[in-house]
Amino acid sequence: MNVQDRRRLLGPPNARPVAFSKVLEEPTEISNVSSNDKALPYMKMGLITNCNGSSYIESGDDNLMLITSVYGPKPIRGSFTSKAVLTVHLENSIATANNSDGSTDDGKNFNTSDDYKDLSFFLKNIFDSVVQLDKYPKSGIDIFVKVVNTDSANTSNIPKLLQMCCNGILLGLVDANMEISDLVGIGIISHECCVSFIKNGLEMCGFWKMKDEDEQDIEEIVGKCKENYLENKYLISSYLNGD
Repeated sequence: MNVQDRRRLLGPPNARPVAFSKVLEEPTEISNVSSNDKALPYMKMGLITNCNGSSYIESGDDNLMLITSVYGPKPIRGSFTSKAVLTVHLENSIATANNSDGSTDDGKNFNTSDDYKDLSFFLKNIFDSVVQLDKYPKSGIDIFVKVVNTDSANTSNIPKLLQMCCNGILLGLVDANMEISDLVGIGIISHECCVSFIKNGLEMCGFWKMKDEDEQDIEEIVGKCKENYLENKYLISSYLNGD
């Protein structure tokens, strides 16, 4: 006599009990320090709502904090242009708040408007080579980068500042859904020099050297900067992929 228990909901006759794997050890907290004892940067996109794209980036080792906002593409007046006009404006808000002429202890030796114009022009040339400007005819793309905190912004810090600005602008453009051809990045050697690369380090699109009188081999400089660029690109790619 086949008696079926009708008081319970039974599974199919060929059902097998769920088998759980052995409980692994509790994962250790991910440290914000890499294997070479360098603190990793903190990055966040989309914090500013009144612009097309934005990013906040904080260096883990020298307390450098940047806010980047991207406006555009937006129509521009005047004669027709076959591609967009990109501008970069870099500003040290700490120096501006303390002294209008930029002479402040937080940024001595490199805080005048002309100095930051040079850095802005350097960054503009970098992103002119990767942003698909021909996709946005008769348009303007304005990028604003503000240094909101730093331990020091003197000349010994400029290569690092340029690297962080490049990362912040890149994330801001991604947040604004701009079409870019590659993840451009900057590699640095200490406080001496920085080189910007595209195509995984196969091509250079910018070179900044602090001291022209140094007789260091250019190939050696580029090689060391490329190593740092690849490390930096890995961090950016990991963030964008959500790793």
